[in-house]
Amino acid sequence: KFQFRERVEQLFLTRKFLFLGLEGSLLVYEGIKWTLLARIQVHQNAHKKFEPLLQDPLGRLIVADVGKSGKLAVLSANFTHLYSIQAHRGDIAQFCVNPQCSLIATTSHKGTLVRVFDLCSSGDLLYELRLGIQQNAVKSISFNC
Repeated sequence: KFQFRERVEQLFLTRKFLFLGLEGSLLVYEGIKWTLLARIQVHQNAHKKFEPLLQDPLGRLIVADVGKSGKLAVLSANFTHLYSIQAHRGDIAQFCVNPQCSLIATTSHKGTLVRVFDLCSSGDLLYELRLGIQQNAVKSISFNC
């Protein structure tokens, strides 16, 4: 039985881990014995929702950096910080990783740009795709396999 002082905002379950999004932090539990592995400070956007989080097939965890709107942190499989990507000025709405785990695509809540970054290096910007000048609600993005 889990009990927290903060309200649980999000829950994300994989085969190996349970991720609990609390107010301002992300708790990572090992999925068999439910041992707490890490407590990561994360950014909560203006909509009171956590920025997206993702664990790619290589075991890297991608979350929003502490208190920095539009910035992603790439963490290793043991939850140590590898590097950060300044993806947008505003809050990030969606992101995805390609099947080879070499690229990450992002869009902000403004929805006028999709940016693609290199995950093999230190997050260099490779492409910027303009969706228009008016605000768009991007609900999902993905790579075509």
